[in-house]
Amino acid sequence: MTTSMRPTTALVISALAATSALVSSCSSNSDTRPAPAPSPTISAPPVSEHELGLALTRLVFHSSQPPSPNAGACLASSVTKAGLSVNAQRYIVTTRGDDQGAVAAGVRTINAADADLLLSPPLRDAVDRCVDAAAPLARDQAYAPAEPAGKPAPRLPDLTPKYPIAADTGITSASQLTPGVVSIFSSYARDERQRRTYVAAGECLAGVILGAGFSQQALRFLAGGAPIGAGSVADYLPTDEDKKVWRSQGFVTALTDCTATVKPGA
Repeated sequence: MTTSMRPTTALVISALAATSALVSSCSSNSDTRPAPAPSPTISAPPVSEHELGLALTRLVFHSSQPPSPNAGACLASSVTKAGLSVNAQRYIVTTRGDDQGAVAAGVRTINAADADLLLSPPLRDAVDRCVDAAAPLARDQAYAPAEPAGKPAPRLPDLTPKYPIAADTGITSASQLTPGVVSIFSSYARDERQRRTYVAAGECLAGVILGAGFSQQALRFLAGGAPIGAGSVADYLPTDEDKKVWRSQGFVTALTDCTATVKPGA
């Protein structure tokens, strides 16, 4: 079977997303503040092999029906054994997307390492073996988009604030965060529909971020709305504690819920 018969397995998936990203509390050493608020207590239910297999079947084969009884389980096993985090798995299951590029962009907003893992040759080879095992039906059903003319140049992050925020400004309401959060997440959008999703979910996303326990320095950065567009948002937060909160399972789940239930505007 030639590689042209296999689906492009740049499984991706942000944050926000969409999500991660999309996708994800800290303060600088000079920032004086009370003890940090606890990390979000929302916990995502474990991802079962069955639900992960269904989501990956849709992503790889562009169909809710697997081409063979074991195709979904094979895909789920490959992703799990590769070490994809629970947060990224939950994102794939929740969004149930069939656009591999959009899923990858969403995962990158959550954790760039997960996005890189989805694109890694070993995982792509493992997924290809699952597709081969589902033959001959898979050869007819699998979606293989055209290869790009050339490898695109890596995008550099843009950390220039869209909405400059004074260093002494206190961020105490979701309305102060919403424009900046929409700008940041939209910079990761794969297409216009995903951008509209972030716009529609902006208030929800801002509320989750405000209540997550980030430092004022981190909140000012997010309110500034720099169109980052590369790496994970967590990479650019001021301290390790902020990065930890952004990548926490409860926080990622809450962000994903915002984007999964909203209806994009026209």
